[in-house]
Amino acid sequence: TARSGLSNLLGLLTFLKHDFFTSRQSGEQQWKSISREWNSGCLSAFFRIRALLATLMIRHTKLNIEELEPPLYQRTNVTMSKEEVKAYNTLVCAIQSNLVLTSMKGKIKSMQDSLLHRTQIEHARKAFSNVRLSCSGGTRVVPTLTRENELETIVLLDKHNIKGVKRKVVMDHIYRSIAEQLSSCMCCGMQL
Repeated sequence: TARSGLSNLLGLLTFLKHDFFTSRQSGEQQWKSISREWNSGCLSAFFRIRALLATLMIRHTKLNIEELEPPLYQRTNVTMSKEEVKAYNTLVCAIQSNLVLTSMKGKIKSMQDSLLHRTQIEHARKAFSNVRLSCSGGTRVVPTLTRENELETIVLLDKHNIKGVKRKVVMDHIYRSIAEQLSSCMCCGMQL
């Protein structure tokens, strides 16, 4: 409570032998006055206590400590291995595809599936974490596909009347990804 906090503060100040409590300053009397004001809810008690503590409590930062040497910064550039580059490119390509496909106005109404949508924050964090991991040695990217998602993909292909070669390309890409095999980008030919 505020009353016990005030008595604790008095005990600490007495222990520190603050000048306020010398007989010359009549600190005991002043403290009783502050206590009465505090207990009655008078705002001036707060300012009196704050002024008293201002002489004791000083905020120090690392810059104030002369013995502490300034930090040394060093930047090291590390060349990524071929596997790391492939993993990075694959993840970035998947994220870019999500952003492009979900932002097509009038063609696809799937803004709620975008990594930028507020409901997808967990997926966006996971994607960002995966990109960061691929840049620091985490090179094995293994996509998974549940039976439910596979059936959903087939239903969407049927719904949009995707048949023949286009359907085979989509399904081959999915199965090759699950088997940890690379597929060529149809635009640039990069193995992803």
